[in-house]
Amino acid sequence: MEEKARPVSGFRAHRAWWRALVPAFHCICLVAAACGRGHPARAPLPAIGGVEVVEGWAYPTTQGAGAAYQEIRNTERVADTLVGVDARGGTGMLMGTAAGGMTMLDAIPLAAGAELRMWPGDRHVRFDGLKTEYAIGDSIPLTVRFTRAGAVSVRVPVVAYGELPSPERP
Repeated sequence: MEEKARPVSGFRAHRAWWRALVPAFHCICLVAAACGRGHPARAPLPAIGGVEVVEGWAYPTTQGAGAAYQEIRNTERVADTLVGVDARGGTGMLMGTAAGGMTMLDAIPLAAGAELRMWPGDRHVRFDGLKTEYAIGDSIPLTVRFTRAGAVSVRVPVVAYGELPSPERP
């Protein structure tokens, strides 16, 4: 007598359902992770005279004060020096760490072929006297000045504290 195929039920049906669902779920997770939750893709910031501002961001400003951080790359075969960063309507000061505290810097040398990373708690640009308050989603117009390359104008996005960026700390 010919045996009829019985519908799968109970534990066997549940296991078959999971076997089909788990790979699909993994694919969805991989795609979501690849897309990331970071900032939306932006065009690279401008370059001048072999010096380029690769990345930049700032945190929201309060009472006319704030800080900006940048990654600057010197693609030339000669050294340059970062001598200042100005924000429209405010005074920018280069800051660094010394003896466990913050100190104002006159300039930051940028060796030939080197990168400079500004990071919270380390080198950064501090602003005072800003006439505009910048909130998350705004962008701050900056003029970055070098001794050899001259001045380059950039706009850095304002992000939430701790949001951006997430590369390894230098």
